[in-house]
Amino acid sequence: MKDLIGKLVRKKDQYSSPSSSSSSSSSPCRYSKISDKNESEIRRGYVPIMVGNYEEEERIMVPTKLITHSFILNLLQLYANEFGYQHEGVLYVNCEPHFFRHNLDLISSKRW
Repeated sequence: MKDLIGKLVRKKDQYSSPSSSSSSSSSPCRYSKISDKNESEIRRGYVPIMVGNYEEEERIMVPTKLITHSFILNLLQLYANEFGYQHEGVLYVNCEPHFFRHNLDLISSKRW
């Protein structure tokens, strides 16, 4: 699991740019949904995760500090079991987007 987290952090560093760290979000939660307009932009300190099923997917930017939470680690382990550790590209999590966002809100507010 540490190898997977290390790869995620390295990928994030590879794709983040200094200009992307200046953007801000009006949302009180600490994660963000990427709109179609700036989908290619990855903010520093965040990992993009595609959440949902094949009919409804949402790209959510998750702070790297939340990646080590048991909720996220369990979802990543399920992902690794399905696709393997050598899978390249965006992470996919088979989870309802509203459920994922709700749990990220709980984790961010330390109510979990």
